[in-house]
Parts: sequence; C-alpha cells; structure tokens
Amino acid sequence: MRRKNSVWLGVVVVVLTLSGPVPRVQAQTPDEAAVVRVVHDLFDGMREKDSEKIRGVFAEGARLGALNREGVVSYTAAEDFAMRVGQGAASLDERVWDWEVRIDGNLAQVWTKYDILVNGEFSHCGIDAFQLFDTTDGWKIFHLADTRHTGPDCWRYPAND
Repeated sequence: MRRKNSVWLGVVVVVLTLSGPVPRVQAQTPDEAAVVRVVHDLFDGMREKDSEKIRGVFAEGARLGALNREGVVSYTAAEDFAMRVGQGAASLDERVWDWEVRIDGNLAQVWTKYDILVNGEFSHCGIDAFQLFDTTDGWKIFHLADTRHTGPDCWRYPAND
C-alpha cells in the first residue's frame, strides 16, 4: 500500500510540475479600459510627436517625476514635456506591458514595466507609475513617475505582446 501511495504522489508532482504556473486572468472593467486607453494615448502622442495629443491626456498642472539610479528625482511640468516631445528631433517609442490597474471611485493608478527606443535604438527601461482622476472630461493623468535603468540587466519588451 505504501508503494502505491508513493507512485500516486510521484504522478501528482510530475503533473503539477509540467503544468507550470497558471496565469492570472482578469477581466477588464470599462473604467480600467478607459484608464489604459489614456496611457496608450500618451505613448501614441509621443510616437507621433503630437504635443496636443500629449497635452490632452494630462490634467492641468500635472507633473512628471523621474527617479534615477542614484535616487535623485527630477520634475517636469506636463506642458513642458509635451512641448519638448513635439519639437524634439528624436523619435520615441515607449513600450509598456505587465499592467496593474487599480481604481477607487474617481482615482486610478497604473503601474507598468516599460522600455523605450530612441531613434529605433534601446535606451533604458523601468517602471511607469501613473495617477489619474476621472474628471468631467474623462480620465486625466495628474502625476506620472518613473524609474530609469540601463545596462544588461534591463528588461525588454516581450516579443509576442
């Protein structure tokens, strides 16, 4: 009897090992979809160098904060960011994945990994953390913070996403 139980235990262990982790599947609510659309609109505006599209996703007075590896934060007004991207010579392609969206009433937070290509070449990676309010004009970003990493340990946008 003992041998039979250990055989079954072995089968269960093999099946669980081969099946791998089960991905978390979560349905997206209409509010979550709207919040994610705002983030995508920002990155579309950056790729298109469209200052007006970029301005359109931000609430009045919004700021961007960038945290470098040394822990130094630099702040930029969203208006200045939109103008610089629109007038800049560089082509920017910020790619995001591994989303986490949280909403409580009219407050939303989005946390996502990113990497960015400048003129088609990998520049850096990090985490983008967005905070948004649901306004009479829809969801607007009022704060965007990011970390910035470089080097061989930097993650890259998944090829199949």
